[in-house]
Amino acid sequence: MLPVPNALSPRFQDVLIGTQTNLRPALELNDMALTFQQASQNATLEEIFFYACALFPAAYALTIEGGQGKRSPMVQPFRDPWNPNHPLESHEVIFGDGSSCFKERLPKLPIHPNIGTLVLKGAWNIIRQPSDFNTIVEALPNLREWHCLYAKPKTEAYKTLCTLIRSPPPTLHHLNICLDGLCGKPSSFPEKWRSAYDSHHLCAELGTLAPNLESISFTGRVCGSLFKTAVASALRMRDPPILKSVDLIVRNCCRGSSLWNDGTGIYNLDFIAAFTRL
Repeated sequence: MLPVPNALSPRFQDVLIGTQTNLRPALELNDMALTFQQASQNATLEEIFFYACALFPAAYALTIEGGQGKRSPMVQPFRDPWNPNHPLESHEVIFGDGSSCFKERLPKLPIHPNIGTLVLKGAWNIIRQPSDFNTIVEALPNLREWHCLYAKPKTEAYKTLCTLIRSPPPTLHHLNICLDGLCGKPSSFPEKWRSAYDSHHLCAELGTLAPNLESISFTGRVCGSLFKTAVASALRMRDPPILKSVDLIVRNCCRGSSLWNDGTGIYNLDFIAAFTRL
């Protein structure tokens, strides 16, 4: 019989309690009659974490592929979050006038205490708001390394990532962000990206966080504010910074909103000036 992790809810324990014979038909190699499953039948994060806890309790790294297809759906955290079998929790909500009320929050994912490295590919289909990432982090209490790869040029993803960098998991020591598809060389409608810099500038957010990490790797659009804010943040720290490694792949440089030219190359004077400032 398969072991039942303690972190699993009772409804999942009922699924696991069974002989290996019951699982054998799904593992037969000679059964190649596979059919394409619709996007609505994709696995949820709850199911992914459930099987990771049950079958790979000693795993250290977890990779989740969100997909890069056109109009691909988001990976839902739960199949039916308001199912009566889910153990719901209540928390107090305090309003600005001092009044409060209790609301039920969504159930939590099965906890995997050994996962230390999280790789999110096609992250837009996994994280579309900060609460999506917080749901994942709560199930990984010992997360030390986070790899995040975006493949879609969406300003909403850029803003969400900036918000996440402002309050990272306290156990995080290594960060790798790849915005090759989001902030690559070809940039359509660059003005919509520059309009977000006033409230969401990833270079400044990464610079503030950098002294608190051991290593940081970034691919995408970079400017000199990354180093300016990193130095300022390090000077404000009581303890010495623990940063040991910085790896940058510069696809482009942040420009001012007054500059129309957003291209790259050795013949682009605006890009050369921005790269020199970096």
